[in-house]
Amino acid sequence: MKFYKFWARATAEVEDPDGEAVFRTGTGYSNDSVADAFLKAEIQAKKNAQRWSDPTNFSHGGYYPAGGERAIREETVEQFADDNETYAVISRNSYGCLILNTTDVFFADVDKPKKANWLFSWLGGLFGKKKITEADFESELIQKIKRLVNANPQYGLRVYRTLLGYRVVLTSQTVPASEAKSVELLKKLGADELYVSLCRSQDCYRARLTPKPWRCGARKPTIRFPFSTPEAEQKYRRWQKRYEATASKFATCVLIGEFGSNQVDPRVAQILKLHDMFVLNSDKPLA
Repeated sequence: MKFYKFWARATAEVEDPDGEAVFRTGTGYSNDSVADAFLKAEIQAKKNAQRWSDPTNFSHGGYYPAGGERAIREETVEQFADDNETYAVISRNSYGCLILNTTDVFFADVDKPKKANWLFSWLGGLFGKKKITEADFESELIQKIKRLVNANPQYGLRVYRTLLGYRVVLTSQTVPASEAKSVELLKKLGADELYVSLCRSQDCYRARLTPKPWRCGARKPTIRFPFSTPEAEQKYRRWQKRYEATASKFATCVLIGEFGSNQVDPRVAQILKLHDMFVLNSDKPLA
């Protein structure tokens, strides 16, 4: 997993193609020290400044940074490790939600079809084609899972419903996110393509533990980690406190059922206990 303990930001100055002074920032990260993170931030800021000063980097009026390693730029809330090897991290993402990240406990994110697709299905029904409803989609997903476990009796799967999709957890065994088997299983379950790509590139699975702010009546934060000043962090913590009070009135998932093998891997059991403590509450609406 590409998580880092220490983060820092730095700024570099450069002239744009019109001779105007422009300040570009860079973000650095390290598992060694804040000083090492700041050194890397300075290097990144200078690279960003150099790219800005080159007119060939301007396209459609904007600036597009070069590619490279994409560390997960999120605050680490809690880490879980065996023999000093981290296997799970709870982080806080850019809009303030808690995220469970795991190296080998398999989570699949399956989205419902977009509303536009439901509309096309309804229109198709007017011309004699079978209309697909949300209930149909869920039924088809369950049938797909049943076929999967029938073909692979060693698999055990737990299925949850989220507000706009489904979450599937492989309970019987662990599968490192970096393995080809992970991609194969994600695709068989119909996981979102972006999610499949991120699992591979970031070496971890991700599952949101708390509601998205706008779904529960809270505003998105205007400040992003890493915090530029102590004052910025204080402001963020005030927002966080308000968000947590609002989010506590909602649930993230509903458990639909368990399929296949009833053997549960010990690490998966530990992660699921943590996951369910956050996401499940049958008395609260989904968000």
